[in-house]
Amino acid sequence: MKTRSSVFGSAALSIIFILPPGSELGFQEELTLQQKAIKADLILVGKVTDAETREEPKGMIYTYITVSIEENIKGNPGKDKIIIRVTGGEVDGIAAIWEGMPSFSKGERVLVFLLQDLRFSPDCFFLVRGNQGKYSIAPNNIVLSIGKPLPEFVDEIRRYISISSWFLFRCFAY
Repeated sequence: MKTRSSVFGSAALSIIFILPPGSELGFQEELTLQQKAIKADLILVGKVTDAETREEPKGMIYTYITVSIEENIKGNPGKDKIIIRVTGGEVDGIAAIWEGMPSFSKGERVLVFLLQDLRFSPDCFFLVRGNQGKYSIAPNNIVLSIGKPLPEFVDEIRRYISISSWFLFRCFAY
């Protein structure tokens, strides 16, 4: 007979192996802004227009966040809306909460650092390092977690992108 701790231990170990990329459980060190800017496939400012939570096969719960794009900073999504797949949510009164995964609210303005989720769908993205890839924007255009005006923050990100592009060109052009 399995004890409660061995059952929970086995379940926790199983969950670790089936998590999607980007669900790094908060165990990783904080990335710098420059590292996020370089790592991201897509960086944008947008407004959350919808959030749908679904239970997938094998009992995993995901929330699909639709973001209407206001400003594209890096990458080309090829459309005016994108979908971000976030681990966790609530379905039929059952909640799955993952440490390191942010929540989104309809109407919320965000700046997000995203990676394309090619294992799931080329039209779906996930956040760079979970909550490290999301910044909420206040109505007065201030990035909440850092207290910086959005245009100043976007300029800083663009500088990091241009520096990394210049460096890659110089290193691999010959």
